[in-house]
Amino acid sequence: MITNNEMKLKALLKGLSVKFGITPQATLQMYCLERLLDRIAASRFRKLPLTVDLTTGDTIIPHEIEYMYKCVFDDKEIPVLAYPLENVFAEKLDTIVSRGAANTRTRDFYDVYMLYALKKDEINFKTLRIALEATSRRRNTFETLEGYPQILESIKVDLVQNDFWKRFVAKNPFAKGITLPQVLDCAKEILDLTGV
Repeated sequence: MITNNEMKLKALLKGLSVKFGITPQATLQMYCLERLLDRIAASRFRKLPLTVDLTTGDTIIPHEIEYMYKCVFDDKEIPVLAYPLENVFAEKLDTIVSRGAANTRTRDFYDVYMLYALKKDEINFKTLRIALEATSRRRNTFETLEGYPQILESIKVDLVQNDFWKRFVAKNPFAKGITLPQVLDCAKEILDLTGV
């Protein structure tokens, strides 16, 4: 339902939140996402590939940040609520370590390497440690995280992980010249600096 009447929208959201047993805020988020999807589907750009990564219930350490996205095609900035850099690292590093050789998220390896190369001077390692601990406790992977040196070494020599990495590089030319051992050494350096 589309409405320009604020009171009608509030009543609709309240009714749906009761019907589905969710908060009005969650209902509003669902409404906004559906409106966004509707606009994309109706636009002339609908056939362009677009990835949207939605997450709910994550602990954000210390809190979300307002990032001002500078438009390339217009002279304006759009405020976007985003994860702090330390939270991004915490999520990806915990995934790499906790999944070990069973990891199928090769993009996380690349992201950690490239983000560190580009943003290492902006990382607050004390905050990163807190974010890592919160993430791993929420996921029940804290004990695994403590064994990161051995886990990262085992990934380096894992034939399946090396094959995943080669295929990732073949599909993503921007990763050319970066080896899996380089990426894992980078992950170890970051984790060493956090002191976990």
